[in-house]
Amino acid sequence: MAPYTIPEVSLSSPSHKMPVLGLGTAHYPLVGSEAVRKAVLEAIELGYRHFDTAFLYQTEQPLGEAIAEAVRLGLIKSRDELLITSKLWCSHNHADLVLSALQRTLQAVGAAGCEVLKEIAEAKGKSVAQVILHHTLLPLIIPVREPWKAYQVLVQVCLRWAYEQGVGAILVKSFRKDRMKENLEIFEWGLSHEESRTIGGAIPQSRGNRGEFFVSADGPIKSVEELWDGEL
Repeated sequence: MAPYTIPEVSLSSPSHKMPVLGLGTAHYPLVGSEAVRKAVLEAIELGYRHFDTAFLYQTEQPLGEAIAEAVRLGLIKSRDELLITSKLWCSHNHADLVLSALQRTLQAVGAAGCEVLKEIAEAKGKSVAQVILHHTLLPLIIPVREPWKAYQVLVQVCLRWAYEQGVGAILVKSFRKDRMKENLEIFEWGLSHEESRTIGGAIPQSRGNRGEFFVSADGPIKSVEELWDGEL
């Protein structure tokens, strides 16, 4: 079976494009390295070319091993065919730790460079704004929460809706090959205008992580107003 072709969006550099659908490697509870390696290898075989990882996920090393194996097997010609994103974890965002953390990530994934390194810290809107000033990719949480009618598969409908809204990067994270394949099939059909309007307007929406989750009387952020400045 020929690998699926995933639409791409251009990044700020003319030579870099990003597949709009990628595979996230976060998995809770944590799974073993072999499960991650196998899933990434199967994803590459299906046509995935965008992978997201992080120090906290403990998947950087098996991701790198899967990429190396994919090259050996001829599934891809080189690492340059892939776009890898990782994250600078909040425990590493001190000035004297950033470089070493990045070097560990690059060594683990077997890359000379990482296209996007995201900073993960306490999500204060004004702090995030400073990150956005230096990056072309904006952090975004897709507000799809409620069940939808059986059109294709519920997850497919949610993914297709997000894609049709112009979201630049959508990450899926099933390690099952059949579901990874189903997620790629969203580019073979579309929602009607009425269906899209219903999902976007008539169904109650909520964010995946509500602001109240980060508020504590004993912590640095004591109110939702402090967390978010309303400008982004």
